[in-house]
Order: sequence, then structure tokens, then C-alpha cells
Amino acid sequence: IEPPVPQTLVRRSQRVSKPPEIFTPSLFYLLLTDNGESEIFEEAMQDKTHVQWEHGMDEEMDSLEQNQTWDLVKLPV
Repeated sequence: IEPPVPQTLVRRSQRVSKPPEIFTPSLFYLLLTDNGESEIFEEAMQDKTHVQWEHGMDEEMDSLEQNQTWDLVKLPV
């Protein structure tokens, strides 16, 4: 007969866990507020600053073209 093997007790944490706070209240507020800028093309072109929007879009397109981000191809028939 073998001697009994002593069992070790598992210690559990007494700490109260809480879920992580992903969004702090200030960040949550920031995400909900509107920054006043147009978010779609149609809104931007109706805005009083549409000339600056067009200039910015042209610069972005020129940059993408210079960096050869994509190749322009003809649409399939």
C-alpha cells in the first residue's frame, strides 16, 4: 500500500476584477462630437471652403500618382 499523496490547495485571488475601460469618458465624448468638417465629397463641394477641399484632394491624388500607388487600367467591357 502506498502512502496517501497530500493534495495542494489552489489559492484563488481575492482581488475584485473589473472589465478594462476601453474608452475613457473624455475620449468617448470626443468620439461623439462633430468636428465640423465635411465627411463626404458632396458635403465638401457645397461647403464655403470647397476650393481648399479641391486643392487638398488634387494634392493627394498627385502624391498617390507620383508614388505609383496603383496602375490605371481601362475598364473591362
